[in-house]
Amino acid sequence: MVRAATSVDANLSRRWMAVGHSQGGHATMFAAHAATRYAPELDFRGASATGTPANLELALLIGGPGFPNIGLDGLTAFAAYIVDGLRVARPDLPIDDHLTPAGAEFVRESETTCFLPLVRRAAEVGIGVGEMLSRPLAEPRIHDALTDYLAVPTSGYDRPLFLGHGLPDQTVPFPLGAKLAADLIANGQDVTLAAYPGEHRLSFTQATPDVLAFVRAHL
Repeated sequence: MVRAATSVDANLSRRWMAVGHSQGGHATMFAAHAATRYAPELDFRGASATGTPANLELALLIGGPGFPNIGLDGLTAFAAYIVDGLRVARPDLPIDDHLTPAGAEFVRESETTCFLPLVRRAAEVGIGVGEMLSRPLAEPRIHDALTDYLAVPTSGYDRPLFLGHGLPDQTVPFPLGAKLAADLIANGQDVTLAAYPGEHRLSFTQATPDVLAFVRAHL
């Protein structure tokens, strides 16, 4: 987008940063990892990702028949989107063999249904992750594919990173974001982690002053 914009209007600055929350935080991390290599003619300065759904490939290891409702907001809908995306990314894998008939139908619905309606649909039909899956996702071929498909890189960044996360987040639990930060730090990356008292949506608002300060400092 920055490359396209500067090609249309040469007055626009080539300095840029990536900022995203939740799914946007996931995308931001991948953008930050590739930015300098992908667009060396631009002046990439860093990235801020809040509420980032990292380490999902580890969380999904426990997904399988009988998985209990653990109270995470939208978990079944997220799982359906992830499974359907994996089917597209890896058509060579027997993903459908891991779905119950009800799970297969719900995954099909996810292809044409936005998030909130899909959450309501899961409640209407009474389906959870445990009812969606007929076999565990921890099987090596499936888990390896999920890791390749979902895992946020934890090394190879050449610009500063700011990570923010809500401690009581019931959509993307805080430990997933904390592990991302710990892995980045262990790999020598320039990263700052900030925790906030709000849940998933509120934490974005609470983080905004820190995000803006981070952006100003690096621009």
